[in-house]
Amino acid sequence: MKDLLPEETLNFISQIIIETEELLKNPIIGKTYTEEFGKYRGISRIVVKKFKIYYKQFDNDIVIIGLLFPGESK
Repeated sequence: MKDLLPEETLNFISQIIIETEELLKNPIIGKTYTEEFGKYRGISRIVVKKFKIYYKQFDNDIVIIGLLFPGESK
């Protein structure tokens, strides 16, 4: 990914989050991996465009609680 200005980075991340929320609302596609160890233990994870996105679902609401950039470790 090329270097982005702060505003471009915010727009890019916002778009990924919107896409992820829509994806997770689909009951068929919304089945994801749940972390078994570490900081995010018990929290669901999905990978979108190489970003690891950690979230919890409450009924029909998706709450994103963590986003790791490609190559970033937990």
